[in-house]
Amino acid sequence: MEIELLKATDIDRRHFLKAAGGAGLALSFTLLPACGSAESDDDTADSARVNAFLAITPDNDVEVYIAQAEMGQGITTGLTQILAEELGSDWDRTRFRFSTERRKEFLSPDLYGGIVLTGASASTQTFFLPMRQAGAAARAMLIAAAAEQSSIPEAEFTTNQSMVIHEPTGDAWTFAELSQKAMLQPVPKNPPLKARSEFTLIGQSRPRLDLATKLDGSAKYGIDHIVPEMLWAAVRHGPLGRASISSFSSSKATGMPGVRKVVAVPHGIAVVADHYWQAVKALETVEVEFEPVEASNFSTDDMRLALAAGLTADGIDVPGAKGDADARLETASDVIEATYEMPMAAHGCIEPVTCTAFVQGEACKLWLSTQSPTLDAGYAANVLGVDPSAIEIHNEFMGGAFGRRTGREHIEEAILLSQAAQAPVKVIWSREEDILMDQFRTGAMMHGRLGLDEDGRLVAYSVEVSATGFWQNMLPDWYDRVKPLDIPAIGMLDSDYGIEHKKGRYIPYLSPPRIGPWRGNMVNHNLLPIESLIDEAAHHHGLDPLEYRMSLITDERSRAVIERAAELSGWEAGKTNSTRGIAFMHDERWRSRVAVIVELQEQDDRQHVATLYCVCDSGLVINPLLAKQNLEGGLLFGFSWALQEELTFTDGFPDQRNFGGYDMLRMDNAPRLVVEIIESSEEPGAFGEVATPVVAPALGNALFAATGQRFRRIPFAKHGAPL
Repeated sequence: MEIELLKATDIDRRHFLKAAGGAGLALSFTLLPACGSAESDDDTADSARVNAFLAITPDNDVEVYIAQAEMGQGITTGLTQILAEELGSDWDRTRFRFSTERRKEFLSPDLYGGIVLTGASASTQTFFLPMRQAGAAARAMLIAAAAEQSSIPEAEFTTNQSMVIHEPTGDAWTFAELSQKAMLQPVPKNPPLKARSEFTLIGQSRPRLDLATKLDGSAKYGIDHIVPEMLWAAVRHGPLGRASISSFSSSKATGMPGVRKVVAVPHGIAVVADHYWQAVKALETVEVEFEPVEASNFSTDDMRLALAAGLTADGIDVPGAKGDADARLETASDVIEATYEMPMAAHGCIEPVTCTAFVQGEACKLWLSTQSPTLDAGYAANVLGVDPSAIEIHNEFMGGAFGRRTGREHIEEAILLSQAAQAPVKVIWSREEDILMDQFRTGAMMHGRLGLDEDGRLVAYSVEVSATGFWQNMLPDWYDRVKPLDIPAIGMLDSDYGIEHKKGRYIPYLSPPRIGPWRGNMVNHNLLPIESLIDEAAHHHGLDPLEYRMSLITDERSRAVIERAAELSGWEAGKTNSTRGIAFMHDERWRSRVAVIVELQEQDDRQHVATLYCVCDSGLVINPLLAKQNLEGGLLFGFSWALQEELTFTDGFPDQRNFGGYDMLRMDNAPRLVVEIIESSEEPGAFGEVATPVVAPALGNALFAATGQRFRRIPFAKHGAPL
């Protein structure tokens, strides 16, 4: 396989991360035309939509509009909690509503120039202030309405339990009673916000608002939506999920019960039928020949050879370099170096990708689970040759996402099949097609060199990463603005270890299979070499790995996280660590500091992972229960891929096509989790992805402590480690 090398650039890291981000999200309460508004059928027509983020019903319920996707992380509860805090609403009568309105208030301004997108664990950071402002502005407008009708000064009013209360007398009006008059009040530009000492909801562990619907089965996922007179489609795709049809024979299929259409779609063949199983069984009888496609015989061996060659090729200098790493490595007393490897991985969501489309002329409605209505509306508009505002998107709950829930192909297929059948059509990819058509986590090789002085202190760090970036594939417009950089290059040199001389190179490998975002993204492959080499340096000098880190780190919050992890795990320098390994991450994009300690136990000459200890400081915590759940999920996700997940290709097709072959963590193999959160006064950071990248280096370091061997190829259990 050839590696295409892209031109180097000296783009500034801050400019790169903030390009087109503007000055931040300007809160506006003007109700713009809802581009592709996706109001559900049970909208209450006489609810008072006070601003973009909230409405008050005649029954005095508060509805909080959430444009961020709920994929299990609990964001619909956390964001609602933020707004309810400032508004003073009754939590038991506050609920959320999905909105896929693509309006400016819902944009994530620091993500790709400003789009509606749930990703990068950025939802709470992005909408913490706008949600507070929306709640505070509505509170001020409700108080102004009460003051106006009672001729009492506004300063004598407060809000609590969805009521405006006159404090001297105790007289009270419900929000519903005041909502219409409140909407006529001037919108305050800078509404006063509560002091943190006044918080009664933020910082509290409240149960998820979506829990009841998920327990009773009424929660609607993308795969669940039914449209009147809807047809169903099953699709089979060719090599690499991108080959086109050269010929097909559908004579058997067209005579089978319920079959309406057999249609060639851009990358495969589809059967449209009255019921899904009819489509599936008919599809099995269709004989297909695919056009040859470049790299159609792609295999994992090809990828590994290309990635290895990339480590010796010219690449792109990445942001964050300082000093003269090459010269300092030449004069270092010791140089610790090693190569690390990660395979491709599938998202493995429980709910396969689906999309329901109904095309009527230039108008198009889509029902699906999506992380970005903006991107998916754009994909649909490109198919139809219309403006994205003509695309109406209805978002649903997601049965797992991890970066998977947006993409062109399933939307394109649903639209084309709806046009062909002149009816609403739901496309469901089988598990096998879902894996074939996945946007995989990139395979990667990393080579790191760590220079030490005679006392074992770090003097230089150099790292090369050979991998595929997903911007070029999924976000070509954004990539055109920042190329040749792509996602693997970001944060390659980040650490708290005070290294004065450091440099990094990113060598792009253009993967034949699709590559997309994946939980933890670039931190997964960028954290592994530095945290592994730090451990190797400590052992090389006979030092305790935890104490060695503490000797290098001056940031007090980082030190506190590591110290608390040591206390939880019973780590004693030089005494009880023969079965333990540690890794640490401080990521400013996530505003997070995370330490993970892996504890092993030997059983029948094998190492069993007994416990994962995790301590995290991500600033102000909105809901400690949700934060802990996100950390626990991230730990298990990271443990699964570090231990056993690997996707391989032969002749253009994945070798693993279903859960029976794709080896993911099962409940009976899950370790004990001990998780603790250290809260600080800083602005809220992330929890959804932050634990995932830290597990692999901690597990690798624990394996060395237990066996005296270094295992540098992931997943460890499949490449030599006694697990």
